[in-house]
Amino acid sequence: MPFIVVGIPSAYNPEYKYERNNDFLPEPTTVTVSEPFRANSPAFKRFLTEEVFPYVNTHYRTSGHTLAIGHSLSASFTLDAFACEDMFDDYFVLSPNLSWDDGHFARGFLNHDFSDGKPRFFFMSMANESEPTGWAPEWRRAWDSTKSAIESAAYPDNVKILIKEYPDYSHMRSYVECLMDALPVYAMYRHTEHISDPTLHPVHIELKMDTPEGDIYITGNQEALANWNPQGVKMRRIDDTTYAIDLELKLPAEYKFTRGSWDNQPYISNSFNGNQRIHHPARATKCYQAF
Repeated sequence: MPFIVVGIPSAYNPEYKYERNNDFLPEPTTVTVSEPFRANSPAFKRFLTEEVFPYVNTHYRTSGHTLAIGHSLSASFTLDAFACEDMFDDYFVLSPNLSWDDGHFARGFLNHDFSDGKPRFFFMSMANESEPTGWAPEWRRAWDSTKSAIESAAYPDNVKILIKEYPDYSHMRSYVECLMDALPVYAMYRHTEHISDPTLHPVHIELKMDTPEGDIYITGNQEALANWNPQGVKMRRIDDTTYAIDLELKLPAEYKFTRGSWDNQPYISNSFNGNQRIHHPARATKCYQAF
């Protein structure tokens, strides 16, 4: 499962008393925020949605599907981005601070209305933050109460929440271990996810070939794509090098091209091998190069 990883560097600036943690905090309602933790998350969210996301989507071949990975206070930020703006599709929430501002981040998640039917994945973890390091006991108590509330709640089938604890790892050392556990599970989830939204979206798919010959079929994860029958839906040939098809599909759509059998498939050179995908209706025109 391919990913485009986007990292945003932030250098500490002592003159302006700025560091990345400033970007993770909204304006509090029950606590006084002292330096250097001035609340700046509204501006950081605008930077992401108005500058980073449009730049990445216009300069790279993105699917339209997003995953937020946060650790520590950035994990708290991802929960706030979900509860307030629904900024991403899926979330890794690793050792979040849930106690800040009288449980602000936990409340946002626990009070969220998940009835929109959108498939969502959450991987939530905590390391050995119960150690007596000053802030950790309060941090751990907030996690335990949130974990208990999640485990006792009834979430719809379109929401998958995995919770795992790492008592043998410290706050900082747990990050890599969490990623190693979360990514394979997440990839499998996205590979086998069910389609819960019945809405049909128009899609246009083209396949260009250097030496086209014979018929080309498309098949995939729903009836309109022949339910993975290798001699699926025949694509039309529109010129000497190009096959195309227009369909109404439920999203996410997952599909492959064949020449009529699984033993005879075109090799896609401008995408990864395996199942191709359409996640978002705004990115429902796909052009592939094959040989």
